[in-house]
Amino acid sequence: MNKAAQTTALDIQVGGAHYKTMRIQPVQFSLYNNLNAAQHSILKYLVRNKASDDLRKAAHFADLWNEIDTLQPGIECACLCRRNDLRLPMISIEVFVAANAIPAAVAEIMALFLETPSRERVAMAREKIAALEQQRFDNEIATSNAKPNQPKGKSCN
Repeated sequence: MNKAAQTTALDIQVGGAHYKTMRIQPVQFSLYNNLNAAQHSILKYLVRNKASDDLRKAAHFADLWNEIDTLQPGIECACLCRRNDLRLPMISIEVFVAANAIPAAVAEIMALFLETPSRERVAMAREKIAALEQQRFDNEIATSNAKPNQPKGKSCN
């Protein structure tokens, strides 16, 4: 059988491999659990958390979700039956976290916006994302300060 015929969309990733290495990819989790666009975006940026702005992106989507829900509450209610129409079973947060070795701090944030989301819980998630971002920044500063200064240019020896 031709190898190209065996390739699935989940086997392909444009611009990296950070999701392909996950046993359960964020898009799978999102579709199986009927997440809205904001929830999916928060999830993918939290679990990717590779680039320096990934946490800021997650926080931005939490802000967008709160803002849109405030302006147009309940707008996503028309989509609630979608998972049942697709007949996809739910994947628990615990299974997703365990399958992908998600850090506890990220899992805690995920639980805030995925389990019975409310404005208060999304706001709490936003605060925890900001704290995680500050911690990452502090760690980067500490790491850069711990490195010995390397002389620039050629040595005179």
